Amino acid sequence: MVIKKDIVEKLLEHKDPFLFVDEIKEINENNITTTFKLNRDLCILKGHFPDFPVLPGVIMIEIINQSALLKMLLDIYESENIDFEKKIKYKAFVSKIEYFNFKGVIIPDTNIEIKIEIRKTLIDSFFEVKGKIFEKSMLKCFGCVILYFERQG
Repeated sequence: MVIKKDIVEKLLEHKDPFLFVDEIKEINENNITTTFKLNRDLCILKGHFPDFPVLPGVIMIEIINQSALLKMLLDIYESENIDFEKKIKYKAFVSKIEYFNFKGVIIPDTNIEIKIEIRKTLIDSFFEVKGKIFEKSMLKCFGCVILYFERQG
């Protein structure tokens, strides 16, 4: 099941220029795969090494978090048979970064693929998110965060 950006924009509260998921390529029980087209004109790149722009590591972590949020939201939409036109309100934040490793830089004007695995923790509303980002099939970073997610209302 491929889900395009127009639906992604309806699901996430994040908006341009801080929306870093263009498409959902695949989704199953505990995993989601998303994509993002990193364009040279992205505003956050203008001041991050202007002569040699690269995607900041903190944004790589954010991309993984946004992909994980999409998986959590889609689980609610599916389990409750809710139409995408209805907005689900939620509260979410990173509680802890367990580890993160960067294997190389990501230079603009490329497509990246994000692979996420999510597991519930023993504490309600906290999830372990393991993520990997690939560029041209090469692993660029991987890590694990604890994400807090709670549906509101």
